[in-house]
Amino acid sequence: MGKTVAEKILQMASGNGESQVGELIRVQPELMPSSNYSINQTIRAFKRAGMKSLSFKEKIVIINNASPIDSGSQSKDTRLLQKFVKDFGIEHYFELGRSGIPSKVISENGFIKPGSILISAEPSYAELGALSAYVIQNSPNEIALSWATGEQWVTVPQTVRINLSGKPSQWTTGIDLALYTLKHLKKPEAEHLLIEVGGEGLAELPLTERLNFSRTMVDFGYSAVLFEADNAVVEYLADRSKLEGNYFFPDEDACYLEEFELFMENVPVMAAISKDGAEITIQSVAEIADFPIQKVFIGGSSSSHFDDFENALTVLGYRSLPPMMQAFIIPGSNLIFSDLVNNGLASIFLELGFEIISSSIYRLLRESAGLFTNDIQVMMTSASLFHSARSTSDHAICLVNNMTAIASALNENLTHPREIYEKNLDES
Repeated sequence: MGKTVAEKILQMASGNGESQVGELIRVQPELMPSSNYSINQTIRAFKRAGMKSLSFKEKIVIINNASPIDSGSQSKDTRLLQKFVKDFGIEHYFELGRSGIPSKVISENGFIKPGSILISAEPSYAELGALSAYVIQNSPNEIALSWATGEQWVTVPQTVRINLSGKPSQWTTGIDLALYTLKHLKKPEAEHLLIEVGGEGLAELPLTERLNFSRTMVDFGYSAVLFEADNAVVEYLADRSKLEGNYFFPDEDACYLEEFELFMENVPVMAAISKDGAEITIQSVAEIADFPIQKVFIGGSSSSHFDDFENALTVLGYRSLPPMMQAFIIPGSNLIFSDLVNNGLASIFLELGFEIISSSIYRLLRESAGLFTNDIQVMMTSASLFHSARSTSDHAICLVNNMTAIASALNENLTHPREIYEKNLDES
């Protein structure tokens, strides 16, 4: 029987060519990143177990992305991780001012390569499957053990295959593709479930949108997403990494739990809506008659790359926000923030009435999202922020792509980006 991409990666990492779906195997991960979401739990687990040394400490990356106003205990926690970094000589440490959304820091600094295995106690790294790396989430206790041994026990996952074809429209992004898939592909009941993505349409999907797709799918409950590698991945990593990747493709007779054909040209601009913490409804924007908004968050975990913000400006057309609209730009990392400044995009957003906030504040925002959205209707491009905001009632929230968010902010109501774009053309 043929093998999926994930099975081939696990076979290489374990040396076990006969492993089957559901089998527990031992692998040697090539990267073990942690950030404030899990690092202190992992450090404490490491110390409780009496472990004294690290194996392959060059594989460990620690990212401090905690806001200085996070909580009273945050300073103590920061000192704990800083002491650990110093005591064990961790080379790959990113402090505030040089960090960002953790997965963005990993990809920007060239720590990832196709065909590699990354383990973490945090789900956010799963978007790196867009770079054809297999990202496995485990508990802080298991990660601490891997720090000491350099090994990890993992379960061979069941795989759903998504075959891409066609080309997405000008207004369709990875978020729309993810929401469309979530609407039309019933999630199978499986504890370890991976999505493998490839097909003849892969070359038509920009790398940024693959990252947005991956993050959204994981935030909606899938364990991991794994794209086949192509020239877009090779070119992206060529400027950032000297690591040699391994490029795997599925066998023709690979066994999948399910296969889903995604004709990208047929995918409309989508929205996910939840009112008062109730069940999520996913529809095309054209199907939604009315959804007034008072606040918009663009960026954070998804739609926070430079290309995302540049695309959003094609819709904005230098229109100022309405007087009562609150709109926030959240770059995914300090490097992306710097690019927005150096290329003049930051000043344009500020002049038109947007607030720009750092990725460290985003973490605090995500953990308190319900408090920020009481009694109002809020739009966002981050699925993790969307799910966090569902934790409280008395409000309605909407998840859309970055261009839809811009158009809606200008119109103070859920709006297809094409409507604002054509209005700008008529007035120019």
